[in-house]
Amino acid sequence: MTETTGLTLARKHHEAINIDELIGQALGLFSDLPSRYEAIKLEITDLRKRLSQGEIRLAVMGQFKRGKSTFINSLLNIDLLPVSVIPLTSIPTYIRYGAETSCIIRFYNKKHELVIRRSAEEIKNALIQFVSEEKNPKNKLCVSEAIIECDNPILSNGTILIDTPGFGSTFIHNTQTTVELIKGCDAVMFLLSADPPFTQTEVEFLKEVKKFVPRIFFIVNKVDQLTVDELKKLDPFLKSVLIAQLEYPPDVELFHVSARMGQSIVNRSANNPAMQLSGMSIVKSEIIDFMVREKYFTLSQAVTDKFKKALVTASAQCDSDILDLESPLASARQQLDWLTQQCDVVKAKAERELSLIDVEIKALVDFVDKTLDKKKEELIAKAQDSIKKLIETAILQGQNPLSTIKSSYGPLLDEMINHLFLQVTTSISQPLKKAVSLPASQFLKSVDEIRKAVPSFAIVSSDLRELSVDCTVPPYATVQTAHQAAALEAIRMPSFGLFSSKETKRLKCEAKILPALEAIMSEQFERLSFHVKNNIRSICDMCKQNLAYNFTALQETMARAMTDLLNTQTASEAPTREKIAFLQKHKEAFADIQNYLV
Repeated sequence: MTETTGLTLARKHHEAINIDELIGQALGLFSDLPSRYEAIKLEITDLRKRLSQGEIRLAVMGQFKRGKSTFINSLLNIDLLPVSVIPLTSIPTYIRYGAETSCIIRFYNKKHELVIRRSAEEIKNALIQFVSEEKNPKNKLCVSEAIIECDNPILSNGTILIDTPGFGSTFIHNTQTTVELIKGCDAVMFLLSADPPFTQTEVEFLKEVKKFVPRIFFIVNKVDQLTVDELKKLDPFLKSVLIAQLEYPPDVELFHVSARMGQSIVNRSANNPAMQLSGMSIVKSEIIDFMVREKYFTLSQAVTDKFKKALVTASAQCDSDILDLESPLASARQQLDWLTQQCDVVKAKAERELSLIDVEIKALVDFVDKTLDKKKEELIAKAQDSIKKLIETAILQGQNPLSTIKSSYGPLLDEMINHLFLQVTTSISQPLKKAVSLPASQFLKSVDEIRKAVPSFAIVSSDLRELSVDCTVPPYATVQTAHQAAALEAIRMPSFGLFSSKETKRLKCEAKILPALEAIMSEQFERLSFHVKNNIRSICDMCKQNLAYNFTALQETMARAMTDLLNTQTASEAPTREKIAFLQKHKEAFADIQNYLV
């Protein structure tokens, strides 16, 4: 068993298994999973590589202008990372061991990497050109990372230092880059300083760091700018924030440094009082030496934690995929159940709407009867008044009253009947339209409800009949029937005595003529009533036929849709269930691996 894979974890039955083997088992599970799991697989593969190579990633983080680059330059005794009075680093810079000093710039857009193996000044200029916010705003050059290699004892044991973009600057993308970078780090040196000592932005950022990184070392930089009294007040304040807002223990340690002072010292031996005064020697001995001594424990702890999180992410992705697979099945079942219930609803609605049309027909016919009955006496009385005047005029002018009536009665009757027809049809117009439009709207509402509930449901206009019908009652024309003509011819004028008065003549004429004409008017009323009511029934019957046809077409389409849904569900259920079982098995396997981690 190698040193890099020496961490072992216990099975429930006391059977030992090392983490490298567990990682291998996990990677095997990804071989037949979809491409969307590739990122998790790559993350776990990277953990395996780091564990096998003993590679530990130590990030230097902090709010912009806390002196991160200067701190790393001082820590490694190099002058490669550029420093500036403005937010500088926008791309993460990885510093690892190398036999010779060099710089590698890598790109996202498949551009060949740039390698600089010249002087420190050329390396620094390249970093300014590709890594700085000033020369590469918003990473327009598509740089993915910068890698510096140098021969330094701190890096020779597999430690990689990372100079991260400063968070909380005016460049929001820098903060986002740093947040993403956290997930791959094993430990963090978090830089604070006295200007200002602790911001709420730093507090919130540290909360994110704690979610992903098990070890955080707090470095207080720029202490050379403080007096002794200011320094005495600074530590209690910083600790109070760490304890109150970030739940650190009271003995949380703070390391005081002046990175600028440490970088300016020529003799950087640990015994140099100036190095001790700068605090850099303490950082090297207390943090870096500690990381070297505890490297494999720290690395194993970090890899284990990240491995657990990757397994949790994989399990969550399985859950999400299972839900995506189950959702259409559940939706199809719901649609099928809903359609089954809706068939009865539509059938009942069809019966109800068709019966309501019959109710409306009866109501309209009754209305016509009542209206005509009411108008009949009124119009007959009016007609009789007109006839009496015609008789009286004819007698006064020495004319034959019957001849006058025969010539004038037709136009008078036409005018009165046509006026009555207009009154009746105007009164029934809106109720008739309502009687045929409401059932039609209820049908269309049913169709819309089904279409919304079952998106695959399709009933096209060619399957249906037009529901809107012409509710106009055709004009009524009075026609003189043979019976009416015979009634007029049957009238026999009375004989008048030589000395009969005009009043006597008038009364005798009225007694002969008025009953006959009243009978003719009654017949015209009956014919008008039949005409209006017959057309009401015809209009409503047409509506009923079309509505019944459409409801039948709807029910037939629903039956076909139910058959299609059932066939689709049957065809897809088995393979989908296989996929769900496959994912469930992988999810359980990921969970089993998690259970071995202690």
